[in-house]
Amino acid sequence: MGELFRFKALHKAMGGIETDVTVFDDKIELHRKVSGIISMNTKLPAETVAYYKDLEAVNFVKPSLAAGNIGWIELVGINRDKNVMSTVDTNWKLISNVDTVNAIKNPYNIVFNKNHREVENYYKRIKEIFEEFASNNQSVQGVTNIINEESALDKIKKLKDLLDLGAISQKEFDEKKEKLMNNI
Repeated sequence: MGELFRFKALHKAMGGIETDVTVFDDKIELHRKVSGIISMNTKLPAETVAYYKDLEAVNFVKPSLAAGNIGWIELVGINRDKNVMSTVDTNWKLISNVDTVNAIKNPYNIVFNKNHREVENYYKRIKEIFEEFASNNQSVQGVTNIINEESALDKIKKLKDLLDLGAISQKEFDEKKEKLMNNI
């Protein structure tokens, strides 16, 4: 799959987190450099890859004074460390400084405070790409139907074998076949 664009997100406070973000048409790669006090208190991986197929949403939390002037792009839906609490409440508003700390610790967040207008524009592009990917890959129902169809056909074949062996009557075969055909 192809690379679409790159950008850098900068968070500077008590050291910093510099994240090089590469956006592809099927995933986002994050490459981080963590320094200062943050590097002593936060165990962020140097690299994180998030595939769109594993995401539920892409959200943006704008920097605010209440959040220590930290903002982030949150890649929602990745199976995360259970110790990392949700970063926002149900209205997608920051609720405490604990959330800010968790936002920094979450390896699927892109934190920033230095270039937030630029990052917000990149977020909008990422969200569009993710939504387009999600709309083009809504084939789960189709796959489920194919699986059901195959298993229904397999069951009908097994029923036919039972009929041929004399284990079930023609009437039983016809009734069960009709039910299975309705599931296809």
